[in-house]
Amino acid sequence: MSVTTDFRLDAPVRPRVTWSDLLWLTWRQHRWTISLTAFGAAGLMGAMAVSAVLLRRAPELLQQPWTVLLWPNALLSLPWVLGLLVGVFWGAPLLAREYEQRTNLLVWSQDLPMWRWVFGKAALLCVVLASLGLALGCVSSALVAHVNELSTYPSTVGLFDPDGFENSPLLQPVYAVFGFALGLAVSAVTRRSMVAVAVTFVLYGVVRVGVVLFVRPSWWTPLRVYEPVHEDSRFYATNANDLMVGYGHADAAKVDVEVPRVCYSETYSDSGGYARCLDDHGIVWTVIEYQPLVRRTAFQFAEFGLFLALTAALFALTWWWMRRSDRV
Repeated sequence: MSVTTDFRLDAPVRPRVTWSDLLWLTWRQHRWTISLTAFGAAGLMGAMAVSAVLLRRAPELLQQPWTVLLWPNALLSLPWVLGLLVGVFWGAPLLAREYEQRTNLLVWSQDLPMWRWVFGKAALLCVVLASLGLALGCVSSALVAHVNELSTYPSTVGLFDPDGFENSPLLQPVYAVFGFALGLAVSAVTRRSMVAVAVTFVLYGVVRVGVVLFVRPSWWTPLRVYEPVHEDSRFYATNANDLMVGYGHADAAKVDVEVPRVCYSETYSDSGGYARCLDDHGIVWTVIEYQPLVRRTAFQFAEFGLFLALTAALFALTWWWMRRSDRV
């Protein structure tokens, strides 16, 4: 049996790899990940839209304790997971899988440079992520406004709480892109898929929780309110949407003091003993430090800039590490 091979010498030769080629390659390699993420985001946005319609028709549902705790607050907590899932399932395996399967030796030895292959795919994926985050932020922020409009409480979803603050068309895209950049950087450094997934999972949670607890409350110097220690607080009744960042006590000169330990001892354990102890030690003011609601938009822009800077730094780390390891 003879085999005939026909080489077409007149076939057109492509001079360079174009963005359309990278787009097709990115889609072929990540179509299932993209499709599942888009399907999940679309399902979540659909559930939020249905919730808004249902609440419009039956606003009395918001008066039920189980409703306030579980729904729609549960739906508004889910967008937090988008950046985590993106970092774990999009970014972490992207380079680690190439190193583990040794396919990088073939792909990066062609006419397409390593940096263009990596950052070309990353740019295309980031466009998809930013679009999903923008759509999710628009729908979730609309649901927050809708719930608070219909509620008889001062605010069912606190506008400075994570659910009310982070469900924003400004922040959701940058959270998603940051998660991807974090996973990509960890993937480049570790070169092991499972290690990259675990490290990305931990680091993303640490960064997000750290920003919520330590960075977000301190963008500006907080304001102070002094209230008599023996009167009911008026702050919580009128400032439900403000962000409380500190609580303490002060003397008559409004100098901060600590409550003595003896006030918690058996010496003052009788009825009214704690109040009498405060009087005995000259403590007359309750001090509340807070960030007012009027600063919320400025804080969102500040957090957007922070995560944008972190994302740029992670992409720079990825580029530097790959260039360094390529020379070694």
